[in-house]
Amino acid sequence: AAWPLRRRPPLANIASHSLAAAGSLLGGLCAVSVLIGQKTVISPPLAMPLGEVYLRVDSLSAWFLLALGIVGSAAGIYAVFYSREYYRRDFFLLAGLFNLFLLTMTLVFTAAHVAGFLIAWEMMAIVSFLLVNHEHEKSETRRAAFIYVVMTHIGAAFLLAAFFLLGKAAGSLDFTRFAGAVQDQTTRNFIFVLILIGFGAKAGMIPLHIWLPRAHPAAPSHVSALMSGVMIKTAIYGICRFLLDFLGPGP
Repeated sequence: AAWPLRRRPPLANIASHSLAAAGSLLGGLCAVSVLIGQKTVISPPLAMPLGEVYLRVDSLSAWFLLALGIVGSAAGIYAVFYSREYYRRDFFLLAGLFNLFLLTMTLVFTAAHVAGFLIAWEMMAIVSFLLVNHEHEKSETRRAAFIYVVMTHIGAAFLLAAFFLLGKAAGSLDFTRFAGAVQDQTTRNFIFVLILIGFGAKAGMIPLHIWLPRAHPAAPSHVSALMSGVMIKTAIYGICRFLLDFLGPGP
């Protein structure tokens, strides 16, 4: 909605952020439905070179989708009033990227294939980098965005290695094939270290937290709320998915 209304910022503001709040609310209601019914919802697969990519919402995904629904709805409503100060600063980009940010986090929570998850993870990193760097004429903002994007890509490299080891053991990149695939305890421990570093960088765990106090204040307030309230929780979701689903209990 922000793009066709780019020459009319007040209308773009109301349309894009109202739809963002409504979409978040519907996502939250979907999560509640899955949690109450104790069911798993699976989308039709999309054929890709690495296999069939699809979305899957189970109880674990639903808990995090519910958090996204609550915070996303609140941030969308707040943004209608707060973002008026950005009308003269390529407002349609800010509003459009805000919606895209919500979408990428939804995909991270629901992707059930390594290719889909990593694409969604990388999209989330790039979109959040652009949002942090929105006021790019400020040198401190550019530096905060640069440190953030470097740290998030270092973390992604560790995640790529962890998924490679899992995929090799399972003979598949489908999440449903990962449970119990790695039998060797040393390999399981090594994967755990990889995901702790990879997801820890996104979660802001010490000593990988150097980007967080710089990036969050640099982003617009409604974006910072999403980063603090939901984005860093995508890392907690990833750790939970590995420990509760893929690897099982440790020593």
